[in-house]
Amino acid sequence: MTGIRISVGLLAVVLLTAAGAGRLAAEDAIVSLDTRPSVIQRFLVLEPKGEVTGAVIMFPPEEGLVQFKKSKKGRFKVKRGGWIGQTIGMYHERGFAVAVIEPPSDRMAHGMDTDFRKSDEHAEDLGHVIAHMTDMTGFKPFLVATCRATHSASSVAAKTDKARISGVVLASSRSRGKRGSILDAISPGRLQSRVLFVHHVDDDCAGAPYAGVAKLAAAFDAADVQVVTVSGGWRTAERKQKRGCGTNGSHKFCGSQDITVKAITDWMAGREVADRLDAGD
Repeated sequence: MTGIRISVGLLAVVLLTAAGAGRLAAEDAIVSLDTRPSVIQRFLVLEPKGEVTGAVIMFPPEEGLVQFKKSKKGRFKVKRGGWIGQTIGMYHERGFAVAVIEPPSDRMAHGMDTDFRKSDEHAEDLGHVIAHMTDMTGFKPFLVATCRATHSASSVAAKTDKARISGVVLASSRSRGKRGSILDAISPGRLQSRVLFVHHVDDDCAGAPYAGVAKLAAAFDAADVQVVTVSGGWRTAERKQKRGCGTNGSHKFCGSQDITVKAITDWMAGREVADRLDAGD
């Protein structure tokens, strides 16, 4: 049985009745699971204040070396999480419980490179996180990732029975460059879950150009796939813009985060979502 460790003072756990045996109701928490031999997978779990309407597992970009900081009000913020750290609150507002993973204990020194993100070991670790979130919330989670983390979400989804997850959201997906495409190490036909690609038409990250999205989406012919194209917003956002993979640019949906996350959560809820979104000038 997988060992569960919850940081002291961070979590109030309520065990439900036999009808929901093993299911937990919780506040913000840092959870540690024993996954592979001598390996611990740690992740932050944030729950909305009201009724939980779904569950999301988020994969941090870069090497995944996020930092969890507790605020004076008792809630956690995600540092070094890029777009994920900026948008978590938007998922809470819509009723989603969110888990944000760290690199596993055998990868904490240097983080998760592309090879590990596509590995069976990573999928094994996340299998435990998926089970935990399902047991805790009663909902099969969605996997959500941006840029380099799309290697993780796509690979884990392709190695996971579609009955265990609700779908996959791939934002600013990697399609080329020195770290490769999300298609390099997986068999697209194995991914049969719902898949949502979200990409800004002005994305100028060298490894995630908008022009590459169509090829990625076409490869997942066994899945229910939608591509949402975002435009506008970032050039006139209040903060100084950074090109390429910067937080304040089109790659991270700067200036268009609200409409982008709304589209994602509407898609998760099964509502119709337009193929094109415009955040305006």
